[in-house]
Amino acid sequence: PTITVTLTVASTIRSLTLDENLSVSGGLTISHASAVHGVLALSGSLAGSGDLLVTGTLNWTAGNAQSMAGTGKTTIDSAGNLNKSGQAVLARNLDNFGTVTLTSGCPMSNAVLNNSGVFNWTLLAGSHEISTGAPGSAINNDGTFIKTGNGAGVFTAFASGQVAFNNTGTCTVEGGRLFIAIGSHTGAFHIQNSSRLYFEGFSHSLGPGSSISGLGTLFMGGGTGSPGLFT
Repeated sequence: PTITVTLTVASTIRSLTLDENLSVSGGLTISHASAVHGVLALSGSLAGSGDLLVTGTLNWTAGNAQSMAGTGKTTIDSAGNLNKSGQAVLARNLDNFGTVTLTSGCPMSNAVLNNSGVFNWTLLAGSHEISTGAPGSAINNDGTFIKTGNGAGVFTAFASGQVAFNNTGTCTVEGGRLFIAIGSHTGAFHIQNSSRLYFEGFSHSLGPGSSISGLGTLFMGGGTGSPGLFT
């Protein structure tokens, strides 16, 4: 039978190897390398210097008073899944080799998310931001990044800080609008019919090997380009 352990108070542990189900609402701090092979339902914060490897499923539903922080790194294995909703802050580095599904905005604080797997930003309606109030945050895509749903996804840029989106893989806008404020790109962008991609805000560099294609609409508010492919 499947066993579910529930932690409702803030807990500090040395390390964790999870083969079953764990529900954390009070916060979890780990100091050494840990692994999730089952299902971790996280509605509180994750902190500490310990790296976390996810080969199972991490469901992160925490609100804006919570965060995934600390000097440790979270890695989503090729067989792993991270499902995030809510406005909890990503404040530690995260490497994705599996599948990330984001159905909300995502505040970031001095964090870098490297996507080598599949990143689905699914927004059914409204406008949602990947934002920061300080410099140093970025999403680096050398895998597959997909914006779906009729809502708008916005990478914000303010004088106090910007979230860069750097694409060396494939970025597809399947629905709605995607706003990118700053980035350096040598990968492919595809804009499907009735969808919109906006390069706006601070600066963009489209380098050799970059391409933009599709029946959707591209809006460019600024940037520099080297020879690439536009169709």
